[in-house]
Order: sequence, then C-alpha cells, then structure tokens
Amino acid sequence: MKNIRVYVGCALTHAPLEYRQMIESFKNKLRLVTWITVLDFVTPESVLPSPDSIGIYQNDIHECIGTADVFIADVTYPSLGLGWELGTAIEKHKILTIMCHQKDARISNLVLGAPGKNSYTSIHKYEQFLHELLPFFLKEIKSLNTSI
Repeated sequence: MKNIRVYVGCALTHAPLEYRQMIESFKNKLRLVTWITVLDFVTPESVLPSPDSIGIYQNDIHECIGTADVFIADVTYPSLGLGWELGTAIEKHKILTIMCHQKDARISNLVLGAPGKNSYTSIHKYEQFLHELLPFFLKEIKSLNTSI
C-alpha cells in the first residue's frame, strides 16, 4: 500500500490565531490516517528568534510542494506564499490540488478559475471548520491509489 504525501497550506502571516489553530487541528486529524504522511510548512514561530526566509522557501516549495502527492490549500485568507505554492503545485508539478475556503470568504477569480482549466484541481466551501471536508478529501486522495 502506497503512503500518500499530503501538504496542507494556508495563509499564516496575517491570519488570525484561531484560524491557524484550526489548520493545525485539521493536520493532526489527517495524521491519524495510517496511509497518509502530512508534510509540514515552516511557521515563523518554529524558527524564532528570526525566521530564515531561505529555509522557509526551501522547505515549503521544494521539500513539501516538490515531493507531495496532494496539496490541500485553504484559501480563506490571501497570502503571497500560498499563491506561490498553488502556482508551483498546479502549473509546475501538476499534483492533485484541492482548494477550500470558508463559505463567506472573498476568493480571487484567478483561484476560482483554476479548476476549470486543470482536471486535477478542485475548490470546495466549508461552513465553519475545515474538518467538515475531511471525508471528501479522503475520498479524493484515495483515488490516487486504488489499493488503499
């Protein structure tokens, strides 16, 4: 059985603490799935006292997006880094990219247009918490490996 490498990305710099905590909680739930390996982004807090910009880029773009089988991107909050990750995942690596956002979030038309152009890209809304979409994500991820 193939272990699926999943990267969960989101805005960090200007996102509220509660949102970032929700993302971490979602990643912890995903870690409970035995056939999934969750790849972790570098948070500014994890590299204090001073964030290493080169290290963050190397980790998030090369070690996470560059080796992931699936990218789950919460686009509820705008982020230049998340946009870079999306472009790399969709246009360069062409990996399964599942975008999601809270139902009332204002989302860029560029992001909304990606699923119409790329068959391996989709976007979904959740009411309050990202966890609501976990069953759907698992179904989509399983499609990568029918032996799961």
